[in-house]
Formats: sequence, C-alpha cells, structure tokens
Amino acid sequence: MVNGIDVSDFQAGINLGTVRASGYSWVMIKATEGTGYVSPSFAAQWQGAETAGLLRGGYHYYIFDQDPVAQANAFLATCPATSGALPAAVDVETGDQGDNDSDTETNVANLSKFLQTVEAKTGVRCFIYLGYDGWTTLLGSTTGFSGHPLWVPSYLTGVTAPPPTSDTPPVLQPPPPQITAWSTWTAWQYSESGSVAGQTVDLNVFNGDLTALRSMLQK
Repeated sequence: MVNGIDVSDFQAGINLGTVRASGYSWVMIKATEGTGYVSPSFAAQWQGAETAGLLRGGYHYYIFDQDPVAQANAFLATCPATSGALPAAVDVETGDQGDNDSDTETNVANLSKFLQTVEAKTGVRCFIYLGYDGWTTLLGSTTGFSGHPLWVPSYLTGVTAPPPTSDTPPVLQPPPPQITAWSTWTAWQYSESGSVAGQTVDLNVFNGDLTALRSMLQK
C-alpha cells in the first residue's frame, strides 16, 4: 500500500514538502465544485505538490442538479489534462446537493456524461469517490461504474496515522451496509482525522505498490 492524503481549501497553506518527508507519496487536491466554485488554494497546492515530489491529482465535487458537461468543463479549465498526473476524481456525496430531485437513472446518466467529458481529455478513467449512502441514494446501487477505480471512504475508529488496521474497507465487507458493485478497491480514505504537517487531513492508501500507482498516471 502507498500512503496519501487529500486536501482542499480547508488545508490552505499546508506544507506539502513536510507531507512528503512524513512518508506520503500522493495527494488528491480539490479543484472545483459544481459549475461555479474553484478552490482558492488549488493552484498553490497543485504547484506545491509538484515541487514536493508528490504524485498529484485533482478532484471535483459533483452537484447533481447542475449540468454535467458544464461541470466537467469547469473542472478541466481549472485542472486540465496533465502528463504525469494521477487520474482525475469525481467526488459523489449526498451532502450539499441542493434541490436535486432527479431520479437515480438520470443521476447515473448525467454522471456518465461528466466522466466521458473528462476522460476524453485526460485519456484515463477517473477515480470515483463514493460511499454507501451516495451509491444507494444518489445512484440507485448501480453497477454501471464498476469499471472505474473506486476511491472509497470507510473510516476506522481511532486510526489517525498510517497504516490502516485492516486490509479491506469495512464498507466493502459483509454484512450490509456494503457496497457490492466493486469487487475490490483502488484507494481507501480510512481516516478523516489524521494529523500531517500540523494540519488535520484525510488519510488514504492506494491498493498496490508505487509502480502500480505510477502505471495509472496520465500520459
């Protein structure tokens, strides 16, 4: 497993050189949300990750009642296809979804449009950040995205530093609630209360070694 973190404007000013020196190899950075929000910290964090020697990727917080192609274009305008970057990620959560009243089939179709638009530019499949509630409530427990790498939030009680105390995210194990659309996971957010470089961050691991992680990079 390869240790990583994810950051947003909540971690503005984080010293990513210190993160790298603390044993972390990759970082996912929030770029955009919906069609109108760009993280004020994205540009600095993106450059800081490169300077620190961290593998870096950008992520977009998806809003279901906004146009999916417009969201994809907003993301790509902020975090364009970049050789050597990790795949882009789409963050699918039930929070901050406004007046979304679409049925789950429409949600699945629109999320597919977002993914297709981004992937046409990056040339690699996006990570999908998805927990049980998002999978069931927003996407109707679809199996339609199982070909995409899963970045799954599934927290371990009391774990605030690597490594995780399990080899498998709890939400992928029986009994329910269990995500069954994926047979394995690619990245796992196992703590939302890690402390790195003096800041509280989410802790993640990649399911493989550094060579496998590098094989996913944009060309």
